[in-house]
Formats: sequence, structure tokens, C-alpha cells
Amino acid sequence: MKRLNKLLFATIAFFLFAQSAFLKANGPPIHGDTAFVVGIEGAGISSFYQEMRMAKLLQNGSEITDPLNREMRVRMIPLMLPYEAIPNRLLIGLSVPYLDKRMEITVGNQRKVFTNRGMGDATLFSKVQFYQKDRRGGTTRMTGKLGLKVPTGKEDARDESGALLAPGLQLGSGSWDIPIGVVITHLYQLWGINTNLVYQINNESNGFEKGDMFRYDLSGSIRLLPIVYEEYPSPQLNLIAELNGTLAAKDRNHDITDPNTGGHTLLFSPGLQFIGGRDWLINISYQLPIVQNLNGSQLGLNQTWTVGFLLYLR
Repeated sequence: MKRLNKLLFATIAFFLFAQSAFLKANGPPIHGDTAFVVGIEGAGISSFYQEMRMAKLLQNGSEITDPLNREMRVRMIPLMLPYEAIPNRLLIGLSVPYLDKRMEITVGNQRKVFTNRGMGDATLFSKVQFYQKDRRGGTTRMTGKLGLKVPTGKEDARDESGALLAPGLQLGSGSWDIPIGVVITHLYQLWGINTNLVYQINNESNGFEKGDMFRYDLSGSIRLLPIVYEEYPSPQLNLIAELNGTLAAKDRNHDITDPNTGGHTLLFSPGLQFIGGRDWLINISYQLPIVQNLNGSQLGLNQTWTVGFLLYLR
């Protein structure tokens, strides 16, 4: 009942927010994506600092007592280099993350700590706009996305005793994976809605295969300042709300399905975004889980903080 109340509150809040956004303004999503490929006019640099904390044990989606008192923190700083190869048509780029993972567990009366840090798997990405319908005061655009995750992160790290770290503590998966998706953006006058749908095909490496994943994002925004533009472009402050969902299949290890993997997670993600004219923007976001229907026994997400920027190199 508590989970349903959270979902109902977040859903109502989002749609009330989106309706008010129709009357105010729009900004690009923080966690999702936009169908626009125009605007970079060359290259750009984007990055963010993200910290995730997982410290509650779930059994088929319901919180239970954890006898090991487990807590995991993941810090991520990716470097993303987008390039507008064909103006208003094709965007390509590279993303390389730095990861810092830390797991604490209690065994007997002893607190054990496992850490792993370094470069993760890189991703080559592309975005092609295939539909554009402009009208007075608005536009609708659709973009196809295709990527390739390259196994650049270490997948065989071990602890002090020489034991192989769990897959969740590894920096890479060892597999070549393919994300493919579509983004739909609809703008009318001063409001906008972005929908991002991505399916990732995960492949096997050394007997381990992470379950395929489907991600969905819905976002809306309100311009807080300025209320009326005196000139455009000019600096602006946006309030953003997003719903970010993930459906993951179960992992397989040497053809044996792991019952304690996969499931459905939905996050409510409010944030602030400051756009400094034509050349840069910064944003901050807090993510709160409202649905964590995870299979078997898994650590659930408590919260996520994200602070990031995008700089255009014109």
C-alpha cells in the first residue's frame, strides 16, 4: 500500500506538473533524452557526477531485514563527447565513465568492505532524426538511436583474498552490447514533452550474460526565470520533472538463470537546470524510487543525486 501511494502521488504530481508546463516553457531532460539533434553546431563536452546509495534488502519487491546489513554506493563521472556530423540530422559521439564502487557487509561482528574503481565500459552512440513536422508555434520530431557498448572496463577484479568480485562490483561486463531506441519530442509554443524508449541487447562474456534491459523516460519542464524573454537566447532557470523506468530480464551464469536479478524500477526525478545562453548549461537532480518490483532477493535503491553540465564547442 505504501508503494502504491508513492506511485499515485508521483504520477499525479508529474501530470499536474506537465499540464502547467504547457503554459510556461521547456528544457532538455536531465536523465532522459530529446529528439533534437540540432544545436551543438559542431562538438560538445558533457559530464556529470552521480552518486547512488543502495542500503535496503528487498524480497520480491518488499523490504525485509538484512542479516548482513549490506550497503552499496556507486559514484560515476562519465565524459561524453557529442558531435553533430550532419546539421539537424545526425549526431554521433563517445561516452566513457569513471566508476567508484563500494560494498559494505557485516559478517559475524566484523564489517567488511569491498571496493573497485577505474574506467568502465565505453559507449559509441548515434542519433538520427527521421521525422520532423513544424507548425506555427510548435514542432514534433522523432529520432532513432543506435549504440554499441564496448568492453573497456575490467571484468575480473578480485578482493584481497583473491576471490572474484560479484558482477555488480565489476567495472565492466566484458560483453559487446547494443542499445537501440527512439525519442519523441513535441513542442508547442512554450511547453514540451520528451519520451525516450531504449532496448539494450546484452550479450554473453565468459559464461555470464546480463539480462536485456528496456528503459523508458517521460519528462516535462517549467521555465521559472525569466517569465518573459526580453531577448533570445538569454539565461534561463528551468524546473524539470521526469519519470525514469527500467525493466530488466534475469541474468544467466553458465546457462543457469539467477532468480535474484532483474525486475522493474521506476524513479521520480525532479531537478533544476540553468541554461547560460547558447553555450552551456548546468543541472542538478534528485531521484527517488517509487516502484522497485525486483525479482527474488536484491538490494534496492535508496536515492540518487546527479550534478552535471553541457558545454558547446562552437
